[in-house]
Amino acid sequence: DRAMRQALSMAIDRQTLKRSVLDTLGAVGIGPTVRAFPTADTTIATPKFDTAAANHILDSLGWHRSKASNFREKDGKQLAIVLLTQTSSQIRMDMAVLIQQQFLAVGVKVTVQALDGQSMRTRVMGTHDYDAAPAPLSQARGDTA
Repeated sequence: DRAMRQALSMAIDRQTLKRSVLDTLGAVGIGPTVRAFPTADTTIATPKFDTAAANHILDSLGWHRSKASNFREKDGKQLAIVLLTQTSSQIRMDMAVLIQQQFLAVGVKVTVQALDGQSMRTRVMGTHDYDAAPAPLSQARGDTA
């Protein structure tokens, strides 16, 4: 659902991720690509970080915070995401934990699952059995709107 993806995207503070994990050695990416690609359209705006707007969108979609857990629920189902990351990349592991913390602020439960390289490739490129994964563009799938 496009509105759900927009809300989740708005819940990620990319500048904080970059600063916390890469310090001054990186730049915030453009959607599913990086600025270093010669074909990258650097005029594309990075989604703005706005937890109030993210919360509003999630509320409007019917995902409301449970008083018991503080996580969002709809029709008895908890809004939960499994975020895959690769054990061989400390940067991706650090980012996954930070994303988990940032999603907590909007009531989304994130379980970080660290996998070895072969298991990660199988899940991302083979079975497609995952919700999200900070992966290279060559491993990305699905629409990114």
